Amino acid sequence: MPFVIAVLGFLLPGEAAAHGFGMRYDLPLPLDYFIVGGAAAVFLSFVVAALFLRPHRGPASYRTLTLPSVPYVGTILRVIGVVAFVVTIFAGFFGVPSPYKNISVVMVWVIGWVGVAFASVLLGNIWAYLNPWSTLFAWAERMGKISLDLRYPPWLGAWPAVASLFVFAWLEINWSGSGVPLNVAIALTAFSILTWTGMMLFGRAIWAQNGGMFVMIFALFARFAILEIREGTVRLRPPVVGLLAPGPASFSEIVFVILILATVTYDGFTETEPFQSAALALFSQLQGLGSIAVPIVSTIGLASFPLLFVAAYFAVAALVRWTGGTRVPLGIVAGTFVYSLVPIAIAYHLAHYLSLLVFEGQNVIALVSDPFGFGWDLFGTVGRRVDLTVMNAQFLWFFSVGVIVIGHIAAVYLAHAEAMRLFADRRTALLSQIPMLILMLAYTMTSLWIIAQPIVV
Repeated sequence: MPFVIAVLGFLLPGEAAAHGFGMRYDLPLPLDYFIVGGAAAVFLSFVVAALFLRPHRGPASYRTLTLPSVPYVGTILRVIGVVAFVVTIFAGFFGVPSPYKNISVVMVWVIGWVGVAFASVLLGNIWAYLNPWSTLFAWAERMGKISLDLRYPPWLGAWPAVASLFVFAWLEINWSGSGVPLNVAIALTAFSILTWTGMMLFGRAIWAQNGGMFVMIFALFARFAILEIREGTVRLRPPVVGLLAPGPASFSEIVFVILILATVTYDGFTETEPFQSAALALFSQLQGLGSIAVPIVSTIGLASFPLLFVAAYFAVAALVRWTGGTRVPLGIVAGTFVYSLVPIAIAYHLAHYLSLLVFEGQNVIALVSDPFGFGWDLFGTVGRRVDLTVMNAQFLWFFSVGVIVIGHIAAVYLAHAEAMRLFADRRTALLSQIPMLILMLAYTMTSLWIIAQPIVV
């Protein structure tokens, strides 16, 4: 996440580096050992699944335990979401322009994006309550109907969310102005207008299901959690099982899931030497274009990853269909197995952004007392400084290895469970998963290598 390190680096002068560390970590074993060991763990999980996993009745067949309800929690979370949203907007427009004194930058890129994603994985779909756009629209509807409830065009699918996610990723990774509070406020305002317009045209729930980028991402991540939140009821369930597909995803939904994985992988890959060399070579060919050469190069790089990932996934899905000997359409096969990629996206998200959340996230403690940079000290925390001792590169490395391997093991389980439902017999299901296994082994090794570059190489 280069722009955050560059901009929020003001908060940690002289210390900021990729993943928040200004030092290298010497591994106790060669990197190749970790990469091969991670791949071996994923392969063994495939063997275990093949030997012991039995066909199940469907995605709703797992057991749950309903937990006691806590009054007013939903209302409190909604108020927190709205207050945070309003403060962030006002701080961006009216606060001081320095990103290290204005809460807007950290609130959007660190707390809103990374922090809520982490919380969704651990606690379930809390964004259903924190979502300020949905809450404010619902409050407005209490005063009178404002939605036209037009029929949502089926052909449009989840493409609005796909487009929003790509733009968001571009702003996060490539936009040189993403660390300017005013720019953050303008971007939030533009997204708010788009979101509320969609809700007014098609209804709050329909737009959230198709155009609500954050709604869709955090809901996907929450399906990994052990807590299942539905209509105010909280249930305890086994982890991962929420990602068993209720039905095949559409093509636009497939692209959306893959885009989540591709963009965060691209973000990590930008910190590696091969990317820097390739980007420099491409820039040298385009520098005659002047100042637009840099955004062109960065946009080409960002766009190339989703295209490559989508092509690779559909190629693997075609092999799954062929090895399984099924006449089920390719789109159904691809839509059935795509949710098995979500644990991988979660794992890479956790590994890539942990240090950002731990270090830059601490600044919220001070900034919440003076969100506009006006010299306030509302809660007596304005003097709080970042504690650099809470985590080191060694912990980050072993955490990253652990979550990436666990994420891929969860993906193997999900893919195998779906194969047991889709194909006629156990042997066919097993054979069909060999292409998926190869894909996951390749990505395990690649992601471990990418994560290692800023820390240990």
